Amino acid sequence: MSLGETVRAIRLEQGLSQKEAAEAAGIDQSYLSMIESGQRRNPGARIVARLAKVLDVSIDELAARAGYLSNPQLADPLSQRAMRLFRRLPRWRQEDVLAQLELYLERQEVQSEERRVA
Repeated sequence: MSLGETVRAIRLEQGLSQKEAAEAAGIDQSYLSMIESGQRRNPGARIVARLAKVLDVSIDELAARAGYLSNPQLADPLSQRAMRLFRRLPRWRQEDVLAQLELYLERQEVQSEERRVA
């Protein structure tokens, strides 16, 4: 999938019109249309960064979904969703969520070990 196709797919997933996304990114709708249709293949790092922000994805996620990065973790839709939600939390809440996740995993390991011993 090309960068433009990826931008369009994510934009539609987010429920944004082309006009809304373009305005939020500070670009003309016609320019976004050219990016999405493949007429403008290299929009530049600043434009890509603005689009990624509007689409609520990291630049790495956008690049991975477009096939520029070969990191399967970034291309996994569940991981992308989790990261989008996680980034929306305030820093103190992110730390709390991580602590809870670590505690959960530790408990799972202990329970697994107890089952092996029993």
